[in-house]
This record gives sequence, C-alpha cells and structure tokens, in this order.
Amino acid sequence: DNDRDAINTWLDAQIRDHPPGRPNRGLLLVAPVDDRENVRNLVQSGNFVGLKPCYCYAPLDDTTQAKIEQFAPEWMWEACHDTNGILMLQIMRDRAIADEKNISSLRRLCGRYPNCRVVLAHIARSFSYRWARDGLRGICDLSNVWVDTSAITETETFRCAIEVLGPKRILFGS
Repeated sequence: DNDRDAINTWLDAQIRDHPPGRPNRGLLLVAPVDDRENVRNLVQSGNFVGLKPCYCYAPLDDTTQAKIEQFAPEWMWEACHDTNGILMLQIMRDRAIADEKNISSLRRLCGRYPNCRVVLAHIARSFSYRWARDGLRGICDLSNVWVDTSAITETETFRCAIEVLGPKRILFGS
C-alpha cells in the first residue's frame, strides 16, 4: 500500500542532489499496474538504470507463490532490454531458484530480452543452500543474469554461487 510515485520522486531527488562528477543511479520501484510509458520515460531519463518490481504487487492473495511474470510482466523486461537496463528480482515460490517454473520463466525471458541485465536478489532467494545447489545450474548459462548476496548468511550458499556462476556474476552487498 505504499506510494510508489512518492518513493520514486524522493529517490530521483536524492540522485539529482548527489555531488557532481560522481554519478549516482537508482532502480525505479514498479508494479504491473503502473503506466508503461511513464515507467519507460523515467528509465530513459538517465537517473534510473532499471526497475525493481516487487512480488508483493502481484495480483494474488498469496504473493509468496507469485510467478515471475505476475510481478515482472514482459513489458518491464522489454523496457530494460531496450535501455540495457537492470531488472532486480526477488523471485518467489516455495523453492525459489530451485522451482522449475522460475527456472523456465528466467530461461525464456532472459533469452527473449538479452539486453535486460537481471539481478536475482539474495543469490536467487537461496536462503537455504539446497535451493542454490538444486537451482543455480539451471540458469548458469544465461549471460545476462547476476546474483547479489544481501541477506544471505549460509556459507554453503556463497560457495555454490561461486562454483556455479563464478565470482564475476556475484554482486556483494549487505
């Protein structure tokens, strides 16, 4: 129930207020119901380098089971593809990256939109190393996919990401 327009306006102001000569960029918080042209224009404005759709905006009662396309529809992928933008996803479903529907969606959408640079939050939501072990190999050949490490505390999850994806496809964060 948050005000995405207000959040994005605030972020835009913070980016613009950043010291000159030291570029700062952000991701636009978006939902499937947002105006596509407005989102595209904001991404093309230069302050936003991509989109951060959130699973909680999926039109479902139980968003923990949202399919990727339900909170990140193809128009978002296309907007990022057209601008070489970033699409930051926190994938859902019970087994996250080990879920076959998630792997299938990522393979299809990453193939269709190769200029869309996809970052899968929380090592593809691998809060259990078993999910990383069982699922990361299903996307390891997708050259436009990276993972970030925020909120991951299991050593084995890090090890699996490094072994399967390699260190150049891991964004370290807290």
